[in-house]
Amino acid sequence: TILYTAREVIDRAARRGYGILSITCHDAMTVTDELVAYAAERNLILLRGAEATIEGGHVLVYKAHWTAEDFEGRFTSFDDLRRFRGPDTLVIAAHPYYPGDVALGEKLEANIECFDAVEYSHFYSRWHNFNKRAVRVARRHGLPLVGTSDVHYSIQLESTYSLVEAEPTAQGVIDAIKAGRVRVVTRPAPRDVLWAFGVRESAESWRTALKAVVRPWDFVVMARDPSYLRPAERADPPRPHAEAGRAPR
Repeated sequence: TILYTAREVIDRAARRGYGILSITCHDAMTVTDELVAYAAERNLILLRGAEATIEGGHVLVYKAHWTAEDFEGRFTSFDDLRRFRGPDTLVIAAHPYYPGDVALGEKLEANIECFDAVEYSHFYSRWHNFNKRAVRVARRHGLPLVGTSDVHYSIQLESTYSLVEAEPTAQGVIDAIKAGRVRVVTRPAPRDVLWAFGVRESAESWRTALKAVVRPWDFVVMARDPSYLRPAERADPPRPHAEAGRAPR
């Protein structure tokens, strides 16, 4: 369960100096024109997207201009992704090699032509990182990596994000990522994030067993432009991050 609203996460991202944010709910596109305008007032590009379930695996889908009605019931198969792809769309493989049924696994390379980029997930530690195979696959196929924060909890906002060299529009961001003008900046997730996610996954398993209806929201931070940072924030920056690398397309 998410304990804050879309406007609250927009406000927080804007205060921290982010330039681009995407809200990607599970199997629903919930970004409205009002939210896009609210973000724009705070110098934030809000990219319309969703985390679709494609043959059991999670896939991040984005479009420059989109409505909830356009999304509804549209994505169930890789053929749906093939039909969706176009100049104004972006398709990213989400946490493809993490354990669990919602990772694409071998289906990613079997359908690699459906994808424009591969996610570099924030959820890893100093001792183990399921992103490593995703990096190898992205490089092998010439796909960019996109770092995301997947913010179920506000403490996740800082550890992983992407720098995107783009025109300040939704279409500009899509074009830039497809062209490989994106770089992942990351550090291992803090222990409290790893703990919180572990508790959440256990709770989700119980909810599923009890047949509870749950629709969690995923907030994906896609980019951060240092020019948005206020002087006070520049004077006290977060701890240094390490670049995860990139695979220019």
